[in-house]
Amino acid sequence: MRFRIVSLVLLSLGTAVFSVGYSQYEIIGKNLLQNPLFHDNFLAWQVLKQGSISVHDGVATLSNTGKNNHASVSAAQTVVVPSGQRLLFLSCEARALDVVPGGKPWETARVVIFPLTADNQPRYDVPHTLALLHGTTSWERFEHIFRVPEENTSVSVVVQLLNASGTLEVRSVSLRSAIENPFYQKWRHALMLAWFIVGLWIVWPLLRTARRGMGRIGMLVTSSIILVGVLMPASVKYGITPSWLLPTSEAPGPFRADLLQDSVPFSFELLPTELNIYKLAHFLLFALMGYLLISRRSYGTPIWVQVGIIGLFALATESMQVLTSGRDGRLSDVLIDLSGVCCGMLAATVMRRCYDLKPTSSKGRRP
Repeated sequence: MRFRIVSLVLLSLGTAVFSVGYSQYEIIGKNLLQNPLFHDNFLAWQVLKQGSISVHDGVATLSNTGKNNHASVSAAQTVVVPSGQRLLFLSCEARALDVVPGGKPWETARVVIFPLTADNQPRYDVPHTLALLHGTTSWERFEHIFRVPEENTSVSVVVQLLNASGTLEVRSVSLRSAIENPFYQKWRHALMLAWFIVGLWIVWPLLRTARRGMGRIGMLVTSSIILVGVLMPASVKYGITPSWLLPTSEAPGPFRADLLQDSVPFSFELLPTELNIYKLAHFLLFALMGYLLISRRSYGTPIWVQVGIIGLFALATESMQVLTSGRDGRLSDVLIDLSGVCCGMLAATVMRRCYDLKPTSSKGRRP
């Protein structure tokens, strides 16, 4: 068992490090934007000015300090997509100052990229958001790979304060072509094969002893449900999700999950970037595992060892997600899973104590 645990830890850490240190894409070519550093004010940018907009020391400042939250300030630039290139790498640095969002999730300070139709209308049905900011934030770098649909030949990069008050500052905007790294897929497939072998090696003994109690069966069923969710590609995940549960950063319209970026490096940040229905589902499933751990405690294994094994399982699931198309792994999600385990264990302990305190009948049995 110790060797299995060590193998699981090493494979999890190896997968996380691989996702961070080995890029899926190679950024090529020059910056496709004209005047991206705003050295010539807003030359080559189309400005929509319902508030104030200015440039100082290479920083574009968009402000709406009035009480009218329905005013919009934006700077946009249309770029022709290079022939044969469908992947674009967009990056910038941005910060928000006292930004109060409008009534809808996308009505705030933001940086976006829209594929344009033949009549120059932006498409909202594909992933397009690079940065969404509100309140007051420090300078932060944003970068992302976007896939442009085959039928679109141009895109529009927009820096925007949309129906919101406050100030948005942006600098160092860059749009470059990207290509897939051919060696990434080979290593990715090798790691997926390693996960399959190690997973089968770990699970097989558990399957053979599953008949020993309902607790083990419950654990295996719950972990299987978690694994199905983890290994589900983003195109399937978002395809079966009701539209009102889809990412709120995207404008209304059919969500094209097939155009999502393939993989995102493992994030070692401890604080979650957002809380959504998927994280809640993980929390509840791991809470169920914690509950089963206490309510069906047995097998002669110390409780802290079993909790540690579940923690390793949480780390393993997040590591595996970086190998799944369109998914990402986060250390903050591991902490969410572990908090679910603790809550489930607490609930089971309280219920057991309450059950033990019930009065017994005259014959010494519980009524």
